Amino acid sequence: GASLPATAAVVVPTVATPGSIIGPDSVCLGQGVEFSVAPVAGADTYSWVYPSGWSLSGSATGNSISLTAGTSGTVEVSAAGQCGQSQAVTTQVITGTTPTLTGEILAPDTVCQGGSIGTFFSLNPFPTGNDTYNWTLPGDWSFVASPNSASPIININSAGTVQVSATNACGNSNTLSLNIAMVDTPAAQITVAGTV
Repeated sequence: GASLPATAAVVVPTVATPGSIIGPDSVCLGQGVEFSVAPVAGADTYSWVYPSGWSLSGSATGNSISLTAGTSGTVEVSAAGQCGQSQAVTTQVITGTTPTLTGEILAPDTVCQGGSIGTFFSLNPFPTGNDTYNWTLPGDWSFVASPNSASPIININSAGTVQVSATNACGNSNTLSLNIAMVDTPAAQITVAGTV
């Protein structure tokens, strides 16, 4: 009788999905940064997608890319070749910024002659986050507690100016200042009652 037609399985090659994206998960606004993936077999080009507001330096078709960071978002890449395009892999990137101090230093702007021991200083509005605060004091003042916080306790020993700025991984803030004056302690008035 007639034989059955021969059949063969046809395997269509595909482009493999790239491995994990190599690069930082946190950057500073405006920082130059590079992301990459290991080369993918069969891939001729790579297609990168990055957040709005980021800018490209150089080519966006290789297995690495150089960018200038904008706001937080997702970086994505897929590989492409003659047999199609792979699935995309992604990584989330958080963008930090240089701190900014607004408002004022809260503390007395005058103290009595002889100074003030253990005076509480603070910032208004009180900041959030994990910034480090750099207080600059007159030479004869001293810290009692929390010298790198937003609310240190300070011994005031003379008239002078106190300044503060904030620092984080992305840089230094502006500086706030407060002038503190020293006033004379009123002399005691002694009245002696006499006979009339």
